[in-house]
Amino acid sequence: MKKVIAFVTSLMIVMALSACGPTTSETANNDSDKTSDESMVANSSDEEEEAEDETADEENNDEKVSESKKKKTDNTSVKSGFKESTIEETVLIDQDGIKVTATDLSFSKYSAKLSLELENNSDKNVKLMAGTWGYSCNSINGIMIEDGGFNCSVTSGKKAKETITFSCDELNMLGIYEIADIELGIYSTDDDDNYTYYPIIPIKTSISDEFDYNKLCPSEAIKTNSEVDVLYSSDEVIYNVDDVEINSELLIKSDNSKPVLLLEVKNESDYSTEACISNISINGIKVSDSLWSGTTINAHKTAVLDIELGSVFEEEYWDAYNMNELKNIQFSFYLEDRESDHETNPVEIVIPISSDKIEPDTTGDVIYEKQGLRIIFKGLGMGKYGLGKSVMLLIENKSGKNMYVNADGDSVSVNGNMMSSFIWYKNVDDNENKAWTFDLSDSDLKDIDISQISDINEIEFGVKVVEEDDWSSKWDENYDTVTIKPSH
Repeated sequence: MKKVIAFVTSLMIVMALSACGPTTSETANNDSDKTSDESMVANSSDEEEEAEDETADEENNDEKVSESKKKKTDNTSVKSGFKESTIEETVLIDQDGIKVTATDLSFSKYSAKLSLELENNSDKNVKLMAGTWGYSCNSINGIMIEDGGFNCSVTSGKKAKETITFSCDELNMLGIYEIADIELGIYSTDDDDNYTYYPIIPIKTSISDEFDYNKLCPSEAIKTNSEVDVLYSSDEVIYNVDDVEINSELLIKSDNSKPVLLLEVKNESDYSTEACISNISINGIKVSDSLWSGTTINAHKTAVLDIELGSVFEEEYWDAYNMNELKNIQFSFYLEDRESDHETNPVEIVIPISSDKIEPDTTGDVIYEKQGLRIIFKGLGMGKYGLGKSVMLLIENKSGKNMYVNADGDSVSVNGNMMSSFIWYKNVDDNENKAWTFDLSDSDLKDIDISQISDINEIEFGVKVVEEDDWSSKWDENYDTVTIKPSH
């Protein structure tokens, strides 16, 4: 199975909610094409930026001298919500001619910055990376984070310098106000596409010996953050398999965005694992039947996983499926071993946002009904990013069997005019309700003088419903024609 890391992981969500600091994707994009020479230039720029920040601070903080003095304790000062710490030079990698050394930890106005020195004494050109899509294994103080990405090409016989950044806002949101240790998951690839994943070596800081790791609790820190509203909170352990447990659940919301479900997951085992979320339902209607996210959690570390509901299911659809008042969220959760591809059995987890009885909204015009399976028209809406018009359907399966539902995209017509449309098939388990949507392209609609949803009077297309294991029938050309007549 391909390893998938959610585009919006819990820490990215947290940063977006705080609306401050650089994102992981920005860091990765800025570093993605660096050569060794470019990396050195970037490091110089970081130092100049930090110097400018410090100069500006000195010029503007005269009136805050007394306040700053109050924040100083044991010769360590608080800057941007951080108690500063330092590191000794630490060799992170020294293998097959590749050497990576952490040389310095510094703090600027908005971030903590870790300086690295990279050496390639091998006979091959290599690219060194950390915190990238597909392999994100960084942590601070025992909490997995998405920050700390770099991507640097180092030619054989050359050196390079990198400065990787950790957003203070992101770390503060997780309750991290001082850095006791940093772990980076670093890997390399050479010109022959050989990948090497290096052992993770912790970088201890000057406060590591006195740091109390037991006081860290990301979910509690998020609860107290003024930037978010907490809609639901529970400290119930809802999963505990192979020494991995989900021990806290939070549903949060910021501004006009859709809610985000956060799960605090602790890996007490001696092995790294990948925590996977799939098959997500909202209010009893399945809205995603694929893998939503796979997040690496190192041994004896904690991660905050997210289900960003507005990304799982487009916000434009929520009203039609009666989801604006959240009652429950259901998903499958399982663990995957990155090295052996061993998976635990999926566990179905339900988050009871409301104590009300959950009855999926199955109202609407029935456009297909046969053998205990119904397809219900829920309405028309604007497509993603305002491109095209969406047809919103609900499949209700009470047939007693798992069914396969498909549509003939080449048979779609609107107001009697043919047009192309791509429609995903759906496997629908018995006693399951599943959202089914597809788009009509704006360009095709404009060709037949349709610019508004109210201009659509009739939609027709072919539908095939067979048992999930009936492979021969899946590939035949037999489709039933269904007709939708929207009432505007």
